[in-house]
Amino acid sequence: MNENESSRAIKDESSFQKNDQIEKLSEFSSLYIDNIYNNINILISHFITLSIEINKLSIEVNKLNIEIDILNKKKLSIGESFFLEDNNNIYNDIEEKEKRKYKKKKEKEMNPEKLKKFNTFWEAYDKKESRTICLNIWDKLEQEDIDAIMKTVGSYVRWKSDAQYRKMPSTYLRGRCWEDRIPAEFLQAPESQSYQLPKNAIY
Repeated sequence: MNENESSRAIKDESSFQKNDQIEKLSEFSSLYIDNIYNNINILISHFITLSIEINKLSIEVNKLNIEIDILNKKKLSIGESFFLEDNNNIYNDIEEKEKRKYKKKKEKEMNPEKLKKFNTFWEAYDKKESRTICLNIWDKLEQEDIDAIMKTVGSYVRWKSDAQYRKMPSTYLRGRCWEDRIPAEFLQAPESQSYQLPKNAIY
């Protein structure tokens, strides 16, 4: 092989290697672009799905707003018909009278000893809200529950010394909160120091 043929063979081999590299680079670029394109399609699909869900939520919100408007109109209508200022005062007076009647009836029906203990609890708890409801709950309690309340109410009141942080008395009774754990430092003192019903209490 002469020098020219040798030089030509080297050039051919070099050209073949370059072409091979170009083909590989082209193939890699094609795969890379396809991958990007697929990812874009996935993102577009997610975006479309998200848009659909947002539209559904928007429709539900609009439905709720319509229902709220309807309820507000009904309340307004009732208010205009039945709760004008004069009528409202009359209604409140009637309601208070009925509540007082029910409370007196309930107290008459309740066992005197049970009522006495309720009054002791009521004064000790010292958050006078919903007395009639509390009376109704108290009347259904077992004697052992009442005894447990009388032993623990003082501890609870000392623990929650600020009345605003005490549970509503009806919640305390309904939820059997006398069974809840009280920090040791607030536990009930000896029985001689238990809360007693004030002698001048009026009911």
